[in-house]
Amino acid sequence: MNPNIETIETLLHAAPQPWPPTELKDRLIAGIRLAPAPAAARRPAFAGASGGWLRRWWPVLFPGAVSLACAAALVTQHIQLRNLKQSVKTLQQQLGAASSPATTARMPDTANDAGQPDELGRLQAVATELRAEVSRLENLQKQEQAGAVRPSSSWTNALTAEDQQNLAEARERALSINCVNNLKQLALAARIWAGDHKDIFPPDWLSMTNEMGTPRILVCPADSAHSVAEYWQSFSPDSNCSYEFLAPSSVYEPTRVLFRCPVHGNVCLADGSVQKSANPEWLVRRDGKLYYEQPREPANPTAGH
Repeated sequence: MNPNIETIETLLHAAPQPWPPTELKDRLIAGIRLAPAPAAARRPAFAGASGGWLRRWWPVLFPGAVSLACAAALVTQHIQLRNLKQSVKTLQQQLGAASSPATTARMPDTANDAGQPDELGRLQAVATELRAEVSRLENLQKQEQAGAVRPSSSWTNALTAEDQQNLAEARERALSINCVNNLKQLALAARIWAGDHKDIFPPDWLSMTNEMGTPRILVCPADSAHSVAEYWQSFSPDSNCSYEFLAPSSVYEPTRVLFRCPVHGNVCLADGSVQKSANPEWLVRRDGKLYYEQPREPANPTAGH
């Protein structure tokens, strides 16, 4: 029997269809070898968003952060300096009002550290006690002169010659104390001004009016030739100032004389200290500048024998 083509095609179509294994697709996919991805492609999305952004912008952000920190520090220092100046101004106004005579108290020969408010407060307290004692003695003297107080055997309420001498000495000491107090305030004002001007002291009185606060401290209480100016608008260096302002200098010349009182001989040095009743022999002039220096003792040539 010879089948024809149609019969053969019918037999082929009627043959069972082969079905692939169920795991064939998974095995083919697992067998595929993919090329390794580049390192940049395998990086997580968040890493590129943080690390790459920071690396690109840090040259700009770092200088900006430093500038912001410096600005904050400058603002803080400016506020502190303004508060310090306000405190000094208030203290000077309070101490400037206490310029009347006072009486007996101890006064050190040298008043150091013009920048300490405690020393100024101590001087103010001493001046208050002296004024109270002088007022009491003056009242007793007036009563005695008016006949209100009669001398008795005990002399409890009368002023003796010794009391009158003590009263005169107390007045002089009180005036000297107030003079030293004025010089200490002037030294403090000058050093504050120098701190804002490259450690150079001001050239004249009017340059540091903001630091002094009141012109009352420019008149020595024992000086009757100069009057006290209540306000800077009416201040005149010739009429309302007792102290000598020597040539300006820097804070790096501690023994140079900055201010001097011609009445008491008190001198204020560039280091802020005030020398009470300065020894004239210790005033040394070099290159047109006045210094207050204790002379050195001559060497003893026989010390080594």
